[in-house]
Amino acid sequence: MNKVKVPAVFDKWYKQLKQLENKNELCDASEAAMFLISAQGHGYSAAGERNIMKFDFDLTGYEQNEMLYYIHNNKVEAIRAILDGYEVEKKLYHIIFPGFNDEYLNYSKATKRMWLDDEEEQGHIKTKFTMDFIEEELPQYKQFAVEA
Repeated sequence: MNKVKVPAVFDKWYKQLKQLENKNELCDASEAAMFLISAQGHGYSAAGERNIMKFDFDLTGYEQNEMLYYIHNNKVEAIRAILDGYEVEKKLYHIIFPGFNDEYLNYSKATKRMWLDDEEEQGHIKTKFTMDFIEEELPQYKQFAVEA
């Protein structure tokens, strides 16, 4: 069975529950996570100040919103992630150069050729890259990377 892919904020949130479990402040992180996920949408949030267990998660406001949005739209997948394990999705980035009419760096994986065009990916032509790829293959353009 394939592991569920989750955003990085989900992993950060769940690791905080695991830390509470390790400090004996929580009996079972998995049960707590599933309870928080299930309670969201019933007057409570999974990660914000209004979580039913009153945990103080170390998440920024943006991360709380990202987590709440993910849980709202993927409640079953989030529970499956807790039960079966998960993989963290890597964030993808576009490379956009200022002053070039918001054109995106296009990269041919087959020829390793680059040009500016729209953001549509086709076959071996990529416009979204992981930060690892940018740092290894296109380090000179890292400063122009924006989250896709």
